[in-house]
Amino acid sequence: MKQKTLQMGLLAGLVLALSACQSTPSADKSQAQADRSKHQADHGASAGHRAAFIDDYDTNGDEIVARAEFEQVRATNLKAMDANGNGLVDESEYLDHFAQALEKKISAERKGQVEQTEIRFKSIDTSGDGKMTWDEYWASGAKTFTHFAKDIDGVVTLEAKDKEWDAAPSAQQNANQQGASLTPAADVARPSVIRMPSSHSLEGFIDINDLDGDQQVTAAEFKQIRRGIFDSTDTNKDGWVNPEEYTLEFTNRLDRVAKQTRTNQMKQAEVRYGILNSNKDAGIDLEEFAVSGKRIFDGWDLNSDGQVSSVDPLPQIKSDSKKSSASVAKASSKSVNQ
Repeated sequence: MKQKTLQMGLLAGLVLALSACQSTPSADKSQAQADRSKHQADHGASAGHRAAFIDDYDTNGDEIVARAEFEQVRATNLKAMDANGNGLVDESEYLDHFAQALEKKISAERKGQVEQTEIRFKSIDTSGDGKMTWDEYWASGAKTFTHFAKDIDGVVTLEAKDKEWDAAPSAQQNANQQGASLTPAADVARPSVIRMPSSHSLEGFIDINDLDGDQQVTAAEFKQIRRGIFDSTDTNKDGWVNPEEYTLEFTNRLDRVAKQTRTNQMKQAEVRYGILNSNKDAGIDLEEFAVSGKRIFDGWDLNSDGQVSSVDPLPQIKSDSKKSSASVAKASSKSVNQ
């Protein structure tokens, strides 16, 4: 987990409030808001986060969220969480609502990611015969390597920072950029709740493929990892990977990450409830919810004009220590070889 120092007091309130409070009657939107808040805590807010915030709270479709508009949606959200209708959201109601939203999000993401395995398989299986050979798999890996290095005999180091992958790569790029993983790159605008290992970034590529810990990746290191993954995915040992083997390897890792995600996010939800229920009574009331809502809105409305639109400046977070999130993913990416 990245260790962050929040340099902006206002943004600190924004991040806390976003992760604690944003919930809508729509379960998938509730979870999407929580996902964006986690990404903001790690990286600061992106234009995509702001666009999603506007989408969640813009009730009249003018692509602007006025404070009154935001507050009305917040009141509706709280009512949706109040299952027994007593005007308070107790811990069980809050956690049940969050768990339902989380499960809906995980299920939808799992379905989408599994469907993407067919696209990735076909893009790597260039012969189109349904058999991914080692040569085909390595060819896709070589494209990844040479994206970061000058050539296949080069070395990938952090000095290649200007060669980051685009935020929204094509399906072909998704298939080619995976390094030690067969996972699609994370969507920067709307971070996935199921955070699979990816060599989408330069740091991620190095963390996943740096066998000797020298903060660089040689072609030999990269090829060794690719070969290990290919061989372990070829479960029937016939010398190639078929679509079923490819999908099984991916879904096994996906389900392990999803299970851990459920555990971690529910623990975080318990902490958030304690923060929201500031007076520690029987539940969160509208007044408490409004306090957190004000922090959220003010954190987005950085030009203080009483509304949030695409012209507002983006919140930023600076860190004292920078550690790639891919380091957390490294162990998971290698679990395919166990």
